[in-house]
Amino acid sequence: MTCSAIAAIAGAVTIFQSYANSPTPDTITLAPHPQYAAQVCYYNHEAQASAQGAFNLQLDETMKVTGYVEVGDGELVTVTPPAGYSIWPADTQTQLIPDGSIAIFIIVGGLS
Repeated sequence: MTCSAIAAIAGAVTIFQSYANSPTPDTITLAPHPQYAAQVCYYNHEAQASAQGAFNLQLDETMKVTGYVEVGDGELVTVTPPAGYSIWPADTQTQLIPDGSIAIFIIVGGLS
């Protein structure tokens, strides 16, 4: 699935993040998932205009996701779900995303 398709899911929230307000920003989308709690899609634009720093996304009162982008040769992106949730598989909470590529972070769990 692409980030555009994920952004088109009802209820999805997208932010744009770039260095010096570049006209070609990276996109970060938090959306519901049909099988799991939610999903985050990060598109690292090929224009090399990524911004380093934190980001926050919120779907509803319980799904508040934070993250951090470390700019380098590709972006090292870490997504942190709210308490009671986790990224699946666990070793994908931090992913290296080359320019022009995407990464999808699946959020599972939740307290009943």
